[in-house]
Amino acid sequence: MSYGLEEEIKQLSKEKAALRRQIEKLKEKMEALRLELAEIRERLDDENDRYNVLKEHAAGLKEERSRTSSKLKEIRERLAELRRISRSLQMSMGPERAAELEDDIAKLEWELQTKPGTEIDEKKVMGSLTRLSRELASWKKAYRVKSEMEILTRRVKTLGNKYYEVKSELDSVYDELAVRREHIRKLLGAKKQLIEEMRGLKDDIRELEDRLVRVEADIRARRLQVREEHEDKRRKEEERILAEKRERALERLKHNEPLSWDDLKVLYSPDGT
Repeated sequence: MSYGLEEEIKQLSKEKAALRRQIEKLKEKMEALRLELAEIRERLDDENDRYNVLKEHAAGLKEERSRTSSKLKEIRERLAELRRISRSLQMSMGPERAAELEDDIAKLEWELQTKPGTEIDEKKVMGSLTRLSRELASWKKAYRVKSEMEILTRRVKTLGNKYYEVKSELDSVYDELAVRREHIRKLLGAKKQLIEEMRGLKDDIRELEDRLVRVEADIRARRLQVREEHEDKRRKEEERILAEKRERALERLKHNEPLSWDDLKVLYSPDGT
């Protein structure tokens, strides 16, 4: 019986050692996964920070694009209005004609101021002066319209270039945001997978530790059983020896042989002591 228990204890001890090695190995793997998870979380924080910076930059560019588009619309509407005015004025004369008109007007005004009414046809001069003044005023207005149109045309070109520069930069930022989103998506997937793996590993460790507790309890129980068997065997052996001694003492007593102190103890003491 004892031999079988010793064999069981030996096998259980081997299992105990194997379980401890497995648990230690799984705990080392768990620690490696924890470090990997910490690294992924750090990378996620970095990617999220970059994503938020890009998102803010994109919002600023969208606002700038909107302002530029509104300004372009406003200027183009003004240009359309100026073109309608320009067509109605039909300015065909150049600066030289304007100078001639100013000279003619100055001469007529001088005549009105210096010559007596008998020498000039005042009504005719006034009529010419009015016509020339209107023509000059029309030319000046057309010139102002033309100048403003030229300024606004240059402004449209400048703003148009700016609009497409902002749009191009915004498109690049959107592309970068898409890349960052993909990075974040993959990191989140890796994080989820690690957490699931760690959860499964934790369950495995717990299961092995529970098994280790049971094996250690079995070892203790069997060792106790072995000790009890050894104790029972020792007790029985002592009882057998005591019985033999008592039997020999009785034989000597029966034959009136002298008894030793040990003989007296085994005959008159329950435990022979």
